[in-house]
Amino acid sequence: MNKERLNYSHYIGIDVSKLTIDVCIDCKKDTFSYENSREGFNKLWLDHRASLNGSLVVVETTGWHEKAVLAFLVMKKVTVHRAAARQVKRFIQSYGTMAKTDSIDARALSKYAKERAENLLPYSKPDKTQDKLQVLYSHYTDLTKALVQEKNRIQSPGYDCVVKSIKKIINILEQQIAIVIDKINKIIMSNEAMKNKFHILKTVDGIGDKTAIALIASMPELGSISRKQAASLSGLAPHPNDSGKNNGYRRTKGGRHNIKEILHMAALGAIRKKDSVLSEFFRHLVNNNHKKKMVALTAVKRKIIVIANARLAAL
Repeated sequence: MNKERLNYSHYIGIDVSKLTIDVCIDCKKDTFSYENSREGFNKLWLDHRASLNGSLVVVETTGWHEKAVLAFLVMKKVTVHRAAARQVKRFIQSYGTMAKTDSIDARALSKYAKERAENLLPYSKPDKTQDKLQVLYSHYTDLTKALVQEKNRIQSPGYDCVVKSIKKIINILEQQIAIVIDKINKIIMSNEAMKNKFHILKTVDGIGDKTAIALIASMPELGSISRKQAASLSGLAPHPNDSGKNNGYRRTKGGRHNIKEILHMAALGAIRKKDSVLSEFFRHLVNNNHKKKMVALTAVKRKIIVIANARLAAL
C-alpha cells in the first residue's frame, strides 16, 4: 500500500443527488449544499479549496449523477474515490444508523473515507473513447432488457390492439439495438488498442463478439490487474463460508454489474466444445472431483476471466 495515501489533510464525503451535492468535511455536524452543476462545483472549490487540496474525497455511486463532480475533482487534482453504494450502505448500517438524509449520508461518507482510507483506490477518469463506449454499452444493455420484457409481454393473453402496440415497440427496440451495436463496433474497430483487445479476447474459449465487447466496455482494467483482482471485479472470487468446525460452500458475490451473467453464457459455450480445454476442465471437476455442475460452471467462468486477463497482460 502506498503510504502517501494515508497522509490526507482532510476526509470529505459528498452525497450526490440529481440536483444537489451535500458536502461534509472531517465528519463534522455542519454540511454544505451546492447545485449539482459546474456553477455549484466552482462555488464548492471557492469555499473549500484549502480543505480539498491534499484531502481524500469519497463520492457514492448514484446512477452516474456523480459523474460530473468526479470529473471536476479529478481536473482539480483532488484524490477522489468512487464508492460502491452497497459497501457504503453496510458501513452506515454497522453504526446502527436508521435515519437517512443527504447530510447524514455526507457525514457517513466522510467517516467512511477516514476509516477506510488505506483500502480506497483513487478514481481516474476514463479517456473519452472509453467513456463513450461505456455509455453506449450501458444503453445497449438497457435496450436489450426492454426488448426481453416486451417479448415476454406479447406471449401473454391480451387484446389485438395491445399486441399490435407491443409489436411496434419490439420493432423500434430491435432497430435501436442494431444502431447502437453498429456504433459500438465502429468505436472498437477504429481504436487500435481496443481492436487488439477484441481479437485477443476472442482467442479465449467461450468468448465471442458479444462477450469481448462487454469485457472491453465494462472491465477496461483487464490486462493491468492481478488474477485475483480480475476474479473479484467479475464477482467470481470465492468467499469462505466457515464457522467453527463446519466448512460450508464458498460463495461468489459482489463484482461489477452484469459481468457474471455475461461470463455465464461464455462458460456454457466453452464446455459444449468437445476439444476445449475448459470443457475438459469442467468434466474433470464434475467426474473426478465430484463437484456440483453449477460449482464447476462457476470455476469455468473464473478460469475464462483469468485467462483473458493473462492474455491481455501479454500485449
